[in-house]
Parts: sequence; C-alpha cells; structure tokens
Amino acid sequence: MHQQKLFYFASSLGLSFTALVSLTMYALPDVQATPKSVTPKPATVKPATTKPAIVKPGAVKSAPAKPATNVKSTVKPTVQQPNMVKPSAPTEATAAKPNLDVTFQQLKTSAGQVCLSLFSGPKGFPSGGAGSDLLVSKCTPVVDSSATFSFSDLKPGKYAITAFHDANTDGKMNKTAFGLPEEGFGFSNNPEIAFSAPTFAETEFQVSETKSTVSIKFKYF
Repeated sequence: MHQQKLFYFASSLGLSFTALVSLTMYALPDVQATPKSVTPKPATVKPATTKPAIVKPGAVKSAPAKPATNVKSTVKPTVQQPNMVKPSAPTEATAAKPNLDVTFQQLKTSAGQVCLSLFSGPKGFPSGGAGSDLLVSKCTPVVDSSATFSFSDLKPGKYAITAFHDANTDGKMNKTAFGLPEEGFGFSNNPEIAFSAPTFAETEFQVSETKSTVSIKFKYF
C-alpha cells in the first residue's frame, strides 16, 4: 500500500522508474526502523530443584557420647577414735618374803653400826673386790647391843658372811699397828680364829626356798 502511494507520488512528480526503485529501497529501512511495539513475554525461569542428599544408614558411624561418670573418692575419711585407757588393775602391795635372817648378839657396845658382806662363792673371800663373788655389802645401826639383817628372794645355794662392828661409823675395819682388829668381827658358822681368816668352805651355809636363820657372834681383842 505504501509502495502504491509512493508510485503515484513519483508519477505526479514525473520521476523515472529507476528513480522510483531507488527511492523505494531507501524508504524501506525507515519503515522498518519503527516496528510495532511487542510486549515481551516474561521469561519463565524454572526453579532449580535441589535433591536432598540421602545418607544411607550405616554409612557414617557416629560414636555415642559417653555419659560423664562421677569419680568417687577412694580416700576414706580418717575417723579419730578416742583414746581408750584401760583402767589399771589395782596392785596390792606385797612385801617380799625374806628367806634369810642374819642376827648379831652380845655386841660389846651399842655404839655405831654393824657392816656385813654376803658372798655367793669363794672368789675374793673374805676381802671382796673386783671379780669376786661378793653379792652385797650393807650396814645397819646397832640397837640394844644387837643387829639384824634380812635378805629376800635369794636363790637356793651356798653362801658365806663376813661382818664387823663399826663402832665409830667410819665404814672400815680399824686395825692396830700389828694388823690386829681393833673392832669386833665375826663370820658365818662362827669358826675358830687362829692366825688367819677362815676360808669360804669353813663359813658356808645353805639357803633354800624356805626361811633360813644365821646367828653370828663377834670376837674382840
């Protein structure tokens, strides 16, 4: 239709056919430059379907969490026990029973003391000293011209005694310039005194578990 209008317009102008064709060719782009407005259809975008990851059972093993165990203290509390004091059994005062009594009578005076030495064997008799069989030496005051000694728990066996009357209580036998005793003296068994002291065998006596008594008489020069 447009071409017809152009043709009539060109004929009225007296244009040649060649010019008409040229005009037609140049007019076409102008016509196509203004195309009809076409409403574009909205693009339909399909949503991407993401498949959930399927985990096969047993593929991933998860270690079960161990429950927290309370650690019990193995230290036992120290229980302090009260001190149990056992009552002591009442002790009875038991006096040792003597199994030997030694008596001295007819002393010349009541002054001073009597000193005695007890031997359990012949070694060192009658002077005593280191390494001798001297068992004990002790003194007791003179009372009414007499004196008494008591011994307890002596083992059964043979013993001998030497003694002197220490009138001046100096603890030793006083002698003269010639070596003679100035104070009274005596021995167990009361042996005869000659020019020397008696032996252990001459003065020994027996002590048993029962009570024994020995009586000694003093000699004075």
